[in-house]
Amino acid sequence: MKFTPEEQLLLKQSCYGDARLEEWLLATLQVGPGEYGFSARSGYFPEDQIPLYERVWSQIWHQGTIYPATLVAVPVWCEMIRRFPALYHGELYVLLTLIECSRTEGNTCPAPLAVSAEVILKYKQALAGLAQTLPAQLAQADDTTPEGLSHVQALLALLAFGQGKEYAGHLCWGTQTTNADLSLTSSLCAFEARSGRTALSEQLKARRRGGP
Repeated sequence: MKFTPEEQLLLKQSCYGDARLEEWLLATLQVGPGEYGFSARSGYFPEDQIPLYERVWSQIWHQGTIYPATLVAVPVWCEMIRRFPALYHGELYVLLTLIECSRTEGNTCPAPLAVSAEVILKYKQALAGLAQTLPAQLAQADDTTPEGLSHVQALLALLAFGQGKEYAGHLCWGTQTTNADLSLTSSLCAFEARSGRTALSEQLKARRRGGP
């Protein structure tokens, strides 16, 4: 895989601007992501002991914010999943879901992201391509634990996102639709304001009241 000149420039626009991001991404295609779950460890670790996945993650997603580099990195990760089908990528699917939620919610730096239509198309095509890997990955997921259930939710959300169903993707991920008083939650209202969707949530609210 080779990055275009535009993609190389965008990779420099990450959370911390580490110039090695391109190198790390290309390495994941050859050797895989490294150990998932590493972030749960405590203590100091030399960089060569930190998995490639963690190094890339720290550059492209930070507290709900994504960057121009994120849209270039995601297709690489999707290709890596295809190249390592026997490895369970549950944690990565969660991060991909969070990234797409951030993108569709406009949580970007800068806002909006200044990237070409070609980069956006490649990003969306990569998400759509995940559909080929999801059944086998879902079979490996364990929905009897909170962590495993979040993986299942992410898999289903990505299937919806990959088909352009942003509204369904947010709901699959677990966006709360109504408050205790049956009013719409602020997160759903904000998403509807951006997407122009209101009919479905009104139907959901009616069902909570006991309507048809």
